[in-house]
Amino acid sequence: MTTASEDFKTAIIGIPFQADKKPSRQGAVDAFERLENETSEKFVENLHASFFNVEDLLNSDKEAGGEGSIWTSGDLTFVEKSSGATSFHYVTAGGVKLSLKDGSKVSFKDVTGKKIAKNRNQAETMADDFSTMTGWAAYASVTGGQGYSTYWITNEEDYDSGETAIENSYRWCVEQADTAGGGKVLFDVEGQFTVNLKRQIEPGNNVTIDAPARNATIISGSDITRTKLSGVNQIFRRIKTTSYKGETATDRDGLWVELSTADKFWITENTFFNNADGNIDVVSLQDITTEVRGTIERNHMLSHDKNMLIGSLVCYGDTPASFCSTALSETETIKVTIYENLIDHCSQRNPKAVTKSFVHSVNNVFRLLRSENDDGDLSACYGILAATGGRVLSEYDLFISLDGTSHEAINATTTTWVAKSGSVLATEGPGAVRVLGSIAENMSITEVNTGSVPTVPYSITKKVLQNDDASILEFYNEILSKVGSDFESISSGEFVWRENSTNTPDGFNIIAIDHTGTGRFEREHDQIKFNNLPSSKIPLYDEESGAFYNTYGFAVPRYGSKTISSGEVTFDNGYHTVAPESGSSDTLHTINLTFTPYDGQEFTFMSNSASNDLTITSTVNSSGSVVTGNILLPGGNDLVLDGTYGDLCTVKWCAHRSKFVLKR
Repeated sequence: MTTASEDFKTAIIGIPFQADKKPSRQGAVDAFERLENETSEKFVENLHASFFNVEDLLNSDKEAGGEGSIWTSGDLTFVEKSSGATSFHYVTAGGVKLSLKDGSKVSFKDVTGKKIAKNRNQAETMADDFSTMTGWAAYASVTGGQGYSTYWITNEEDYDSGETAIENSYRWCVEQADTAGGGKVLFDVEGQFTVNLKRQIEPGNNVTIDAPARNATIISGSDITRTKLSGVNQIFRRIKTTSYKGETATDRDGLWVELSTADKFWITENTFFNNADGNIDVVSLQDITTEVRGTIERNHMLSHDKNMLIGSLVCYGDTPASFCSTALSETETIKVTIYENLIDHCSQRNPKAVTKSFVHSVNNVFRLLRSENDDGDLSACYGILAATGGRVLSEYDLFISLDGTSHEAINATTTTWVAKSGSVLATEGPGAVRVLGSIAENMSITEVNTGSVPTVPYSITKKVLQNDDASILEFYNEILSKVGSDFESISSGEFVWRENSTNTPDGFNIIAIDHTGTGRFEREHDQIKFNNLPSSKIPLYDEESGAFYNTYGFAVPRYGSKTISSGEVTFDNGYHTVAPESGSSDTLHTINLTFTPYDGQEFTFMSNSASNDLTITSTVNSSGSVVTGNILLPGGNDLVLDGTYGDLCTVKWCAHRSKFVLKR
């Protein structure tokens, strides 16, 4: 990826700083001018000129103050260069050459806010607002429970088969809507709801399940799929879905669309993470001969291995269909639009499109990382894959590998299909992929059998991507501001200019003005974490007490982990779980870093079962400083190391920058 000074200059000018949030722009400018002399004398040595923002600075014809003079604009500070300088970042309209001052900061703010209901009338209006619906859901005219009665969830308790029904619970409201032939099942606007399901929820036809106040989490306390959409005309909206701490099931999903009976679905503005098997699976074991249409849009899917599987599995079982060897010749019946989702630190199936499916993927962001199990096995890592008759059209998607350059952003299998035989799984048959304008950073894009990929009968708004850091950052922030069930968009964050940095730009945490020279904007407090939801509380389940606790952060880490086999571990980025070997305890004495850490960088340390203890005795950071201590992490607990240098700090004692924080 390449960029130019003009690209980033445009981004800085175009995205307001936090300092811009003032009642009166002219008043702020006047204030700057009035205080300029006083500021120069009292606060900033050699201050020559102050401006409200970079645009005003660049348009200024103010005369030079001399080499070394300081110019400020909003959050940024510049150093004046000599008139003959050949190395500089900006030139004002008056011909003054300026470079960013080391340590100068800039804060990017979110592009848009999110709607939230503050009363029941607003909630009902929001539930019936389909103005953001796109793709196959809009084409099929999905309406959910519109026109039916509303059932308000005011009780977060659940009940099992044979137990007394709990009025106004999630399950009770779904059952009432089912009996009535449809309905809006809405979480009340008052309070926060954490529904610990005892068994799967399966709503009927013509239903909307929504939390317009963005205040609901559905979590499982047992090996169950959280919600199964098996009806016609269903909406699932603004809900957080996860599994409880310690869940290791491999065959249960956060949300399952059962293709054999479903049609017309809209899944939007939800957050899915740590959902055992799939975050969202749109599948059936049966051959799908009738049309199934739906849209998955503006969801935040994070921290997961196998994220989404879409299509019929009829060619993968013990009794495959007769057409499986030529599945790509079959007419597609499963039609799914994936639009403006953030798929963050998911390893594979993002999605995987299989038999009789056609996936139209538009303007999604994929940040991909392999998962490493406690036994050391690495997962596959890829973006979108089409196989055994699956078809994909990818338009203006953004793929970024956080795990090296050997992974595929988009591809399709080309092997010959071979049926399952005993314990030997079926061999994937050919799929088809067509790509228009998608961009991959450190990943490959491959088109396969493009003539087998159909067109879509609907129009959809597409943001054309430009392959430079500034444009990608702007696109990422736009998508980030729209996705998920959280009340607030995740902040874009604060960046600091490091004049000697040569770290590789990635458009998110590291931004360059000129790739060929030194100097980078680096995120000071990284908020782009795959298991970090800073604006919401996520319940954690405590096995010993059987209780749920609310905490900022995440449930169980399900992303790239490091197994301690020698008491030493090496991090190649800030995104890892560390655990002792399966079935044992261990002592971690050394942490090796292959990169320069920053304040606020996080690592998670956990013991991988209730019986395995992890003792942290000392660590060594990249600069050689020793962090000493003797911290016993009992089995079943998580700690976060916040920062990677300085003295040790725990929940019991604290000093300097680095600290351990108990997650519950």
